[in-house]
Amino acid sequence: MALATPQRKTKLHPLWLALAPALALYASGGQADAPPDKTSAPTLYRCEANRDNTGWDCDAAPSASLTPRTVSAKPTRTTNQQPSPAAGKPESKLTTDTAQLDWQPLARVPADQRDEDCVRCSGRYLEPDFDTSGASGDNINASADNSETTPTGSVLSGDVLLTQGARRIQADKVTITTDSESLQLEGNIRIREPGVLLQSQAAVISRANQTAKLSQAEFVLHDDFLHGRAEQLEQTGTQSLVLTNSAVSYCAPDDPSWELHADRLELDAEAGVGRAEGAKLKVKDTTVLTLPNMSFPVGDTRKSGVLWPSISNDSENGATIAVPLYANLAPNYDVLYTPMLMQERGFHQTLAGRYLGKSTGQLELELGYIDSDELGFAGGSVGQNRWHINLTQEAEYNDNWSSKIQIARISDPNYLRDLDSGRANSRYQDQLSQEGYLRYQAQYLDAQISARKLQSTALDLKDSYASLPQLEVSYRSQNRVIEPVLTVQWTDFNHSNDQAIQGERTYTNAGLALNWQGAGAYVKAQATFQDLSYTLDNLPPGIDDKPTASADRFILDAGLYFDRRTSSALTTISPQIYYLNNTGDDSLSTPLFDTRIRSAHSNAWFKPSLTVGHDRLLDENRVTAAIELNHVTDGSVFDARLAYLSFIDTPATPLLTTHAMYQYDELIGFNAEAHWDSGFSASLDIITDAQSGTALNQFAEVSWQPSTDTLLSLGYSKVDTLMAPREQWHVSGAYRLSSQWRVLFAGNVDTRHNANLETLLGLEYDSCCWRVRLVHSQYQDVPDGLYYQTELDWREEQQVQIEVVLKGLGGFGQAIDSTLNQLIRGFHEATR
Repeated sequence: MALATPQRKTKLHPLWLALAPALALYASGGQADAPPDKTSAPTLYRCEANRDNTGWDCDAAPSASLTPRTVSAKPTRTTNQQPSPAAGKPESKLTTDTAQLDWQPLARVPADQRDEDCVRCSGRYLEPDFDTSGASGDNINASADNSETTPTGSVLSGDVLLTQGARRIQADKVTITTDSESLQLEGNIRIREPGVLLQSQAAVISRANQTAKLSQAEFVLHDDFLHGRAEQLEQTGTQSLVLTNSAVSYCAPDDPSWELHADRLELDAEAGVGRAEGAKLKVKDTTVLTLPNMSFPVGDTRKSGVLWPSISNDSENGATIAVPLYANLAPNYDVLYTPMLMQERGFHQTLAGRYLGKSTGQLELELGYIDSDELGFAGGSVGQNRWHINLTQEAEYNDNWSSKIQIARISDPNYLRDLDSGRANSRYQDQLSQEGYLRYQAQYLDAQISARKLQSTALDLKDSYASLPQLEVSYRSQNRVIEPVLTVQWTDFNHSNDQAIQGERTYTNAGLALNWQGAGAYVKAQATFQDLSYTLDNLPPGIDDKPTASADRFILDAGLYFDRRTSSALTTISPQIYYLNNTGDDSLSTPLFDTRIRSAHSNAWFKPSLTVGHDRLLDENRVTAAIELNHVTDGSVFDARLAYLSFIDTPATPLLTTHAMYQYDELIGFNAEAHWDSGFSASLDIITDAQSGTALNQFAEVSWQPSTDTLLSLGYSKVDTLMAPREQWHVSGAYRLSSQWRVLFAGNVDTRHNANLETLLGLEYDSCCWRVRLVHSQYQDVPDGLYYQTELDWREEQQVQIEVVLKGLGGFGQAIDSTLNQLIRGFHEATR
């Protein structure tokens, strides 16, 4: 069985750094990276007291020229090398086994190193400082109580310490055999370099065949929070380790909540794979999972196999379990197959693939299918098959050519609500897009051919017009003082209803532009002529099938910059004026193929049109004056803008007058954002009628995030539209009650209808090496797959999700992360 990618990616290469480079280096006289020279004379160590008589200097030398000698006295170490309490010889004085593994309880951890994991684990690994001052990476230093030269090599005994840079080996006895280029270590062995600690009672390292064997070994990878033990740890090559009768865990060494045991564990870094025989997952000394044979990825390598399952339960679909199967077919493409059993609906399958290539760029495809929906759905029948497809592609082929595709399509409008109800976005999505483009950019030319089609996700929403295709060519601005303006766009519109009006549209905008930028001011102006023409089909008799319209447009955009800098702050004030005069033609009565009003935000007042699309050349004569403030200090950032919009001529275009905001001649918009280093932030966006002060659109939010795992958010929004006014409150957060317990919550309330649109309440227990989340949510759904419903027609649905994670090994129920990320604002967490 293959266990695929764990959530905490452990880089095991420090084990090889501690064995292959470090240990073999000592056996080869500082030439670990070079292969052994079969023609050279055997080497062994010549150790001499240094000039200060404070340590030993060891160099490789031919055995014939080595003078045997015996050293009876141990030199004193250098005075400027003061070992820390957990380094060198003092380590043996620590009283507990966990202290021997560099583990320190919380009380002994310096305050500046007590992060969240440290508090949660009641301690952390603290490795000693590595004082390498004056030490060269090639020089090997040795110290011992006794040393002697033998016919086959040399022996160091009594508190042996070998160092090279930051690497060090401690043992009671080290025997160096010159002919076989090997080291034999005995008693209280400690092998250390930054990020790695190995302990053993006996070890043999051979440079000739690149092997090392440690008995009764223990190891710690500090940065990965991983520790383990093995009866035997063997290095069988420069990138391969084999552990016999081993156990590893990410838990604190003094409280192993779970451990992964194996009769034989092989870690192959070169192949990026680990293999285990006789593997057992133990929780509190109780075996909960037995895997006779398993494989898993090592480091960042992707590995084929079974991923952890996802489990949930909701009031409509019942209990649901999904077990993903991952296949890493090649370095540039892979496949994920997810069978899912839904209690009420039946068996659902999803197949997803990713491909990365020079000719296609990044390509992702997902297919979902249920052969027989046993529950049925609005607009369909029991036993009907249902499906979805999702395709994305993005590529930059060279400096000129690029493309992007995004296609999402479903078999019926209720598919996402029924089969993807665990995702909050799926419940409120009213359209899916199928669009893409191919773009060419040169120095003066920007050309793009694109296509776009929308699919409605409710039975009472009609599909809109499709642009199949659209071709646009424009002149690329060179930021010159005076330059031409030219855009030509041709679009072919069609509709799923063959009887609907369809046809072609050509839009042209041409003229001149002025661009001037100074040190504290800028001026931009445009004078262009717009032309709009159609060729339409399916028109009633007597209606012109080739209507046209034209308009002159003049734009003036000017502003100033005033900066004030102090020792602790920078303040910028920017007044701006934006004037637009568009002599539009409102006589057209063609359909609105792709045109809509821009979002109700004051940013739209600085655009050349209040609409998106070219089906209307609006008659607009307006001016906007604004002042913007930016204030930055060492601990805060504040941005604000006050804008005033005045329609010199009252809008008469029906497209604008149907919007509640543009029924007024004068508007005031104010938006501001503030962020403090303490984690507090606030934002405000409001639009009012300048004459009466009536608030038309309002949005306000305050949030507080003092740490990475605690946040609170409170928001309010109110939008007045003629068709669907709304007023809502939002509150969400993740608040830590203690180092282990955290409460998760979210709520959206519609005050106009006095209804809870969506609520979520969850509880999380997060220990040192495992985590459990239990989340209950309820939301309002609409029957029969309809979009426009009153609150009397809403139906309340409920869902329960559970997640259990063994950190570093993975867990089940991780789909809960998506729910929390969507409903709790500012929450962006993934299973570790």
